Amino acid sequence: MYMRNFKVFNFDRLSQHHNVVRLKDLVGSGKWDAKLDAVVYFEDKYLPQIKTAIALNVTDNGADYIKLKAFNCSKGELAAMVKKLEPYEHVGIITYEHVVKDAGHGMKLYKTGNACHDEFLQVTPALTKSKQIIQLAKDFREKRLGNQSYIAVHIRPYPDPCLYVWRHPEVEADEKMARNMCKNPGLSKVFVDQTVHAMKEKKKKKQKRINGLFVMSYPSIRTRITEMYRAVGLEPTFLEGDDLDAMMGYTSVSLLGLVEEEIAVEADVFIGTSYSSMTGFISQVRTAKYGTTLVQRRHVGVKIEVGIEVVVVAGALFSRHSVKSLINLHQDE
Repeated sequence: MYMRNFKVFNFDRLSQHHNVVRLKDLVGSGKWDAKLDAVVYFEDKYLPQIKTAIALNVTDNGADYIKLKAFNCSKGELAAMVKKLEPYEHVGIITYEHVVKDAGHGMKLYKTGNACHDEFLQVTPALTKSKQIIQLAKDFREKRLGNQSYIAVHIRPYPDPCLYVWRHPEVEADEKMARNMCKNPGLSKVFVDQTVHAMKEKKKKKQKRINGLFVMSYPSIRTRITEMYRAVGLEPTFLEGDDLDAMMGYTSVSLLGLVEEEIAVEADVFIGTSYSSMTGFISQVRTAKYGTTLVQRRHVGVKIEVGIEVVVVAGALFSRHSVKSLINLHQDE
């Protein structure tokens, strides 16, 4: 919740909706000595993630490591997990890609019947950014976007080896190799057209004209992205480390991503990338805050907002009514 002595999320607001406790309060009260009695995990390759807890001064020294098989959050599996963990008081669980399987690459914005997914869906909209993060995003919009209306685009070639493809057009031209290295090999062919289309749609409907273009991407592919946008007369704006340094006196990759998310949440239009947890989180917050809906272009890996009553997200239908509980989280502020 904290980074360099300032808050990342609005903890007070989160605690209004969910039963949560801060690590510093739990340890500071003397109720816990920051020692884990057990660590639950599902695959060996995710074991290094325990370092996240260790970085927070939580120790796994002497803890039992318990490996569980495939977990789908059924009532029977939950009951079996509870029984197995009954002897322990403080347990750490490495959840990535297992407890809430979609959290690593974008949530479905509707109830699926999976208890873990549906509970996670209710928690994340309450994870609104802190006043400090919101202010940083506001300052950036004023200084770099001129407080004009803007479209936010998140371009995330996935997985990481796909970044190499983007940096080497000759590799991208080899469709077989591109498919082997990228889960969304068509992304580079569509994101510019989708951006232009979204801007034209706003103009066609005589809605507020989009003047600015804010882009989130890995620094290593920003040169190519800029060239592709400039080819159609658009000038992308990025949040750079230098921007943070000017505002904060230091820069941080983690902080940069958090501020980018908030800038995207406030955009007039948002276009994101499938397979991305960042796009998924932004989409979920925007859906909760504004009631916008999404459509996913499944074959090219792009998500764009649309103004229709029933839309497709990850191949399943839902209506505005099904996200009512999410919207209410933001209406009660």
